[in-house]
Amino acid sequence: MSVQGPQPETFVHDPAGNLLSANEDNQQNEQPATEQDSSRQVTQNRLNFFGDQHYAYDDQGNRTQTLRGKGQQLVTHFTYDALNQLTKVEHNGVTTTYEYDPLGRRIAKRNADKTTTFLWNDDVLLSETTTHIESDNQESKEDKSKQTEHKTYLFEPDSFNPVAFVQNNEIYHYHTDHLGTPQDITNAQGNIVWSARYRAYGNLALADVEEVENNLRFQGQYFDEETGLHYNRFRYYDPNCGRFINQDPIGLLGGLNCYQYVPNPVQWVDPLGLSCKENFWNQFQKDTKGHFANSAEASKSYQKMKEVAAMGSWEEKVNRPDPSTYLPQTYIDAHLDQFNQEGAGFVVIGTWISNPKYPGFPPRKFVGLKSEMDAVIDKYHASGNDWRVIRDELSLGANVDLEKDEILYVTVDPSDDRFTFDMPTGREAGAYEGEWVPGGKTKGGTKEAALVGAEDVLHDNSLDELATKFTDSKKIK
Repeated sequence: MSVQGPQPETFVHDPAGNLLSANEDNQQNEQPATEQDSSRQVTQNRLNFFGDQHYAYDDQGNRTQTLRGKGQQLVTHFTYDALNQLTKVEHNGVTTTYEYDPLGRRIAKRNADKTTTFLWNDDVLLSETTTHIESDNQESKEDKSKQTEHKTYLFEPDSFNPVAFVQNNEIYHYHTDHLGTPQDITNAQGNIVWSARYRAYGNLALADVEEVENNLRFQGQYFDEETGLHYNRFRYYDPNCGRFINQDPIGLLGGLNCYQYVPNPVQWVDPLGLSCKENFWNQFQKDTKGHFANSAEASKSYQKMKEVAAMGSWEEKVNRPDPSTYLPQTYIDAHLDQFNQEGAGFVVIGTWISNPKYPGFPPRKFVGLKSEMDAVIDKYHASGNDWRVIRDELSLGANVDLEKDEILYVTVDPSDDRFTFDMPTGREAGAYEGEWVPGGKTKGGTKEAALVGAEDVLHDNSLDELATKFTDSKKIK
């Protein structure tokens, strides 16, 4: 694989997606790695060496040592707690320790020179405070007051894309690329105070302007100068070799390779260090290809969709505009044509229809495209009937627990004249705050539509009764 840009690079991967070598096109190695080197370089997806660096691991798959230099005499040591959280790094004679809150968020890092503490807004970094440790030469009180630096971050709603930060009562604005990676930072006067270029896997290739400090990198990542690693919420990412230093906390739910960052770093992101996703803007361009006259129209539509998605409160939700105001009619028609041709599917949770006040469905119940819903159900069965697959794929809510629920899978035949399909507006009862996104897809990527006529189906608070209303339905849990 090769990447063309300010820093052209060429990569070699093995079939499991492990990065074996990365070379700048003007600095090719005499003997670049090949896929055949994989058996020696990688064991159980654990990278043994990359370039001049060699790695060691503990029984849990955590990287414990990085050895480099002549005869691998330069050693970086990594220490972990019982939760596989990195707690100490010894690198170049400097020891840095890390602390976490009960939710696993890093709240402090300390070494002999300084201490940095962090505050969080859910999984998004809110602020950091750095206190520089004084030397034996005591300074005046006036100088001591300058030893603490505070920075507050602002991000787009429900996003890991940075917008600005405030430091010393000055505001600075981020300018990011399509992935949400900072490219430039400007001050209130519009002057560039930080600017950089990156290699494909996130290493800083060149800092053109550095009048202010910026440690934000890929979405959800924070650069640690003491190690060169990026803190990525649940794990640490090594941009030098394009992979995490320990295994995925969610195991195979995050993918078959528990160390892989993303399949393609110029299209995908992993803000939490758990499971990657394709960048929304890239996916939007794919979904709407051929429906806009130019990229400027597509960008305007995308920005409007983000505004609609951010209308999360009840007062805002009921005022969400019609999709035709921000999506091309050709896209809406093509989307609904798929439902009219193959039908739809949806799952019903037993306890969710148990309230006797509501013996039927609400208007415009959400349904998924049949072929894609069938794929979700197949994935659920392949997981050993792990109900979390249903929850996450269909964006039912991160805190939803279906452990004790019965689940019915229902399909809607396209010839069923009781129903028609419409593009979701976000005003529906099922458009949960933080879960619904505009454009006719769930956050998990399943195509969805609003089932017009659903309110006429009476289930009488019974899955068995509901099953009689459709020709094809089955209990899957």
